[in-house]
Amino acid sequence: MPGVRLGRAVWVALFGIAMLLRLSLLDRQGLWVDEVFSLAMATGHSIEQDPAISRPELGDFVEPRAAVPPAELRRYLQHDSPPAGPYRVLRGVFISDTSPPLYYLLLWAWTLALGTSDAALRLFSAACSLAAFPLLRSMAREIAGERAALAACAFYAVVPVGLEAGIEGRMYGLTIFLGTLLAWTSLALARRGFQPWLTLLWIATAGGGFLTHYFFAFVWFACALWLLLAPGRLDRRTMPWMSAAMALLIAPWFLRMPEILAHWRVAKGWLDGLPPLPRFFVASLDLAAGLFSISETLGERLVKKEPLLAILVGLGVAAFAAVRLLRRGRRGDWGPRALPGLWIAASCLGPLAFDLLCRSRSEMISRYAWPALPAAALLAGMLGARLAARPFRILAALVLLAWLPGYWRLFLPVSRHGDSFRETGNVLRQWARPGDVVIVHSIPSGVLGLARYLGEGPAVASWVGQLGHRRVPADAEAITTGERRVALVEVHELRAPAPEEDWLRANARLVDARELRDARLFLFDLDAGRAGSSRMAKRPDAELERAPLLPVTTGRAILSR
Repeated sequence: MPGVRLGRAVWVALFGIAMLLRLSLLDRQGLWVDEVFSLAMATGHSIEQDPAISRPELGDFVEPRAAVPPAELRRYLQHDSPPAGPYRVLRGVFISDTSPPLYYLLLWAWTLALGTSDAALRLFSAACSLAAFPLLRSMAREIAGERAALAACAFYAVVPVGLEAGIEGRMYGLTIFLGTLLAWTSLALARRGFQPWLTLLWIATAGGGFLTHYFFAFVWFACALWLLLAPGRLDRRTMPWMSAAMALLIAPWFLRMPEILAHWRVAKGWLDGLPPLPRFFVASLDLAAGLFSISETLGERLVKKEPLLAILVGLGVAAFAAVRLLRRGRRGDWGPRALPGLWIAASCLGPLAFDLLCRSRSEMISRYAWPALPAAALLAGMLGARLAARPFRILAALVLLAWLPGYWRLFLPVSRHGDSFRETGNVLRQWARPGDVVIVHSIPSGVLGLARYLGEGPAVASWVGQLGHRRVPADAEAITTGERRVALVEVHELRAPAPEEDWLRANARLVDARELRDARLFLFDLDAGRAGSSRMAKRPDAELERAPLLPVTTGRAILSR
């Protein structure tokens, strides 16, 4: 009995650590553009659609002609009164996003109950991440025993990328849970054979995953292939009709995919183009290594001086999985131990195969491999179970030390992805006085993200170059007429030209320029500029003096849309 109680205490402590780490990070950093987009979709507001089909009465974003109070823009990230229904959410996803709608529908219900704060948004992902914990423990015990289960769950509880995925206000936490549930159900079907409730659970979970993210197809492929190779007590002939039932479940959405993908969007095409040739040889290893370390490319991790041990651990476990999978394939041994290897291989090779087919660059987005995080934990547990106790403890301590930079970056109060909306908003709130205006040169998510953190501060003018609404000098003059000072913020603009910056440099006096990670902030005095506007307007653009940027925080610009 004492041993049983001690074992339970260890598992409760591990789960508690996993929960406390995720909860402590919920509000540590401001939202980035994709999380802002999640809130807009979940509250029934479309913000990246073709302006020709925009319907303001249905909550669609329409770029205001003049500067407006920040609260006027923040309403796109809040529930209306009365709140929009599920139809509005589906419509917004249909015309504004390329992802499936299940995550947004669930988040709609979640935010109706808990609100639309940063913490409430991320708490949904944290809950999904933690819900995978007992399923992971059960699978690890079945595959490799109690010691492997302990190592796998300890890894899952504290690995930096797991913490990041567990608080991201996007659909990846849900795909991690659904992927874990699908793998658990696959193991249960192979062990017990056909049972109606397990079969229905497998079909519903697979369909739910497909309706959450298209790259869930790689997790489904790994589980379906494993059941065909090692069906156990399940009749192989069951798999085709299970997959057919799942296809019928998701057909209403997927049959409209051509229409959905044909819609023009503000950020459409940002991943177009094949990867460079060297990436074809390292992209999949990069994705796999990121599951054991920090979710960035190998080059980014080296630039940020991540300890070499953290990189080697990821590459080493990936190599361990590949070797074991190849050996099992040659022997025809596709037992439960082969499932994690198939799972991680499909999730890390799949994006590259997708890129070859669609001429895209999805391989550089490490988040697309996050559904394989439980597989990485299982592999780490299997490897840990093979080591003697003392070498295992030493290696675990070294790996934790190697992960310290990852923890440091997660707990820093600055955005992981470079969209420093909260930090820029704080600067502007301190700067602003009556008669000031802020021009935000960004995509709609960036405009709303900055307005979210401006409080009741200065009026905000949206300048979304991709919409093609703004003109210089007409709009620049209309926005600044009657104002005394103007701040121009360029953030997450997706390489859209900024003619309003040139106009301001010619017609106002630049008094300060700053860089806050990826946000460029320019502060202009309009009164002083207008005093000599006739003289300044005659100067050729090439002669305009460019003021240097004065960095106030460190960090590289990161393209993360």
